[in-house]
Amino acid sequence: MAKTRVKSPGFGKLTRILDRIAKADPQPLMMKYRRILEEDNKYGVLNQIAGDDSPIAPVTYRPDRKKKAITWSKGRQRGMKKKSAYTGMFEESAYNNLSHQQYRLLSGPALAPRGLSSRLITNYRTAHGHSGKRWFAVGAWFDIVSGKGKPFMLGHFTGSGRNKRRDHRGLRTEGRRRIKEETHKWVMKLIG
Repeated sequence: MAKTRVKSPGFGKLTRILDRIAKADPQPLMMKYRRILEEDNKYGVLNQIAGDDSPIAPVTYRPDRKKKAITWSKGRQRGMKKKSAYTGMFEESAYNNLSHQQYRLLSGPALAPRGLSSRLITNYRTAHGHSGKRWFAVGAWFDIVSGKGKPFMLGHFTGSGRNKRRDHRGLRTEGRRRIKEETHKWVMKLIG
C-alpha cells in the first residue's frame, strides 16, 4: 500500500484544534449548566412562570391578613416523624410541612409560600454526568413530601385531582438562551 504525505500549513492548525476538541474536559461547562438550572428554577418559581414559559395561576386564598400569626403546637406533631426547623414565624411540622392555617398566613407565590425558603427552591438539586460520550446536566426536586412522607408535587405539576396545573419542570427560554451562550463560549475557546 502506498502512502502519501501532504504538507500544508493549514492542516497543522486544524490538527491542533481537533486534538483540543478530542481532549476537552466539559466538566467546567457542566458546572455552569447546573448554576443556570438552579437560577432558572428560582426565577420561574418566584415569578410564577412554568417550565414551558406559560404563566402559573396565582393562589387566591392567601395571604389571610385578617388572622394573627399562629404558634405551631407540638401536640399536632404527634404521630408524625419529627423533622422540625424554625423559620422565624413558626415551627414547621414533619418533613417541613405547614398546617393549613400557617400556609394561609404566607404571601409567597403558588407552590412557594415561603418565597426563597420554600422547598421548591431549597430542595432543588442538580447533577451532571455522561453516558458514553454524551454529557448532560439535570435538575430535580427531592424530599418534597406530605406530613406522612408521600410525594405530592407531581399532582401539582400535572394538575391531577383538584390541583391546578402548575408545572415548573423544564427549562425556560432565558435558561435555554444562557445554556446556548455558555456552550458557544466554550466551543470558541476550544477552537480559539
